[in-house]
Amino acid sequence: MDATYRPPRSKLYLGLGLLVGFLAWGGVGLWAAYAAPDVRNRPAAAALFGGVPLVMAGLSLAMVLENRLASLTFRGHQVVAQGSVRRAELDLTRVVEARWRTGPAGVRLVARAPSSRLVLNFRDYDPGDRDAIVGRIREAIRPDVQSGWNLFAHKTGLGEGGPRRTTPGPGEILATRARWTRIFVPALLATALVAVVSWRATGNARTFAIIPLVAVLWAVLRAVTPSEGSVERVVPLRSDPDLNRYDAQLLAWGVAAILGAATISHYQDRLSPPRLWTLAIAGFAAWFAGLFSIANRHGRRTALRDQEAAERAARERVAARG
Repeated sequence: MDATYRPPRSKLYLGLGLLVGFLAWGGVGLWAAYAAPDVRNRPAAAALFGGVPLVMAGLSLAMVLENRLASLTFRGHQVVAQGSVRRAELDLTRVVEARWRTGPAGVRLVARAPSSRLVLNFRDYDPGDRDAIVGRIREAIRPDVQSGWNLFAHKTGLGEGGPRRTTPGPGEILATRARWTRIFVPALLATALVAVVSWRATGNARTFAIIPLVAVLWAVLRAVTPSEGSVERVVPLRSDPDLNRYDAQLLAWGVAAILGAATISHYQDRLSPPRLWTLAIAGFAAWFAGLFSIANRHGRRTALRDQEAAERAARERVAARG
């Protein structure tokens, strides 16, 4: 039976929320760069405080366009993936390699036929649509060319026999959109109050830039949370040394970013614009390279643990059926 699936409306609202948030952040940054009395090199400050959020606003606009134009259509065993700028078609009966993958890039299928290739990110769809899409693809592609299914099923809850759990057990919580609202409404009010007090005390309007940043974070976490909620494991303090080490590294790296930005801001009036730009770009690139290295090492360790857990779950399912 033919069917067409589209990204959920929540993705569109997320893109619009990010677009508005980053535009507001960029506007506040530009206003602060030109209005604050202690800024001497205003063009450089404007590029530093307003350029990054405006670039992110452009990416958010691309997300909105992708949501409006993207679709996934099944016509028998033929699947057509339409994006905002690209279109891919694949005959599932001719697939010679299909890899089910999970990771920071998303929950994906990478399928290859002799003359075509298809990459599907299932996080672009509602859980119900994702289950239907995965079921159709899993049934149509030959089992001997599929790899990575056990880990994929373990991470997504597919293949576990029965509907997804929405009741948390011991050591778990149900993460819902309402829960994020209860957390971020007080946080946003407190952030606005601190920004106003800081502005009145110092006369520095740049403190208001934190408000749209918190609002954007709230919109992101709310949008990526399924409407029915998701069961998440609560990790008690010191019960997972690897996770604690990762959190400590991220905290230290965040402090390094703040100190680096403060140092550049302190010396910006003593540097020529070319040197200031060179220092800012080099520091930005070095910081993100370090962040990528930290995340990559943690990702490899987590993937190994997930693979071991998936293999245990697969053996338990086989034993239960037997």
